[in-house]
Amino acid sequence: RRKHSPSATEATSSSSECQRGTAGMVTPSPNLVRDVLPQGGLRFLFASIGCTIAGALTNPIDVAKIRLQMQGEGLAQGQLKYRGMFGTINTIMREEGARGLSKGLYPSMAREASYSGMRLGLYDPIKAAMFGEDKAGLDVPLRTKIAAGGLAGMIAGAINNPFDLIKVRMQTASDQRNWACRSNWELVKSIVAKEGLLGFYKGVGPTVQRAILVTASQAPAYDQSKHQLMAWG
Repeated sequence: RRKHSPSATEATSSSSECQRGTAGMVTPSPNLVRDVLPQGGLRFLFASIGCTIAGALTNPIDVAKIRLQMQGEGLAQGQLKYRGMFGTINTIMREEGARGLSKGLYPSMAREASYSGMRLGLYDPIKAAMFGEDKAGLDVPLRTKIAAGGLAGMIAGAINNPFDLIKVRMQTASDQRNWACRSNWELVKSIVAKEGLLGFYKGVGPTVQRAILVTASQAPAYDQSKHQLMAWG
């Protein structure tokens, strides 16, 4: 009786099954972005891109907010120039044109790219360092996530205070402000000449405090909700 000898296809299939069974998993296809950038780098990259786009689109609203917050020092109620968000936008459009609503756009985009990318990109590495990389996931206590978010926000807020300061001063600048500058570069030169390099870190305390509170609430809330939803299927 002739013995059946396996064909080349069957032998290849059998060999592949053995390799799959031994390794326990199939080797994934190569991915250029994933292979070049580490996981933390991907988080920083995507967070920077998303937040930069959002910052550019919402800059007019941010300008209106800053103008409303900064007006009224030493003025009576009847002397207030801006009233409400839409009223403020209309006033800026009438007096300064569309360009007035784009003031601080480039510093705002730079701030979002660096600040938001950094605080979201640092969150997971800090969390893993605090709790253990092999345990990262749903089992990480909420207090650890809050601490990791606060630390990531503190680092990002302190480093990126110069961008925030330039953005706010450019957005506040109008005809009634004597610090109004023609461009971001003119403002930077003015700060260096009049206040020195430490001038870029004015207000760093409140900025860091806000960054701690924001990131310690946003990042853990997203993280906890994501893992809970994944656990529920």
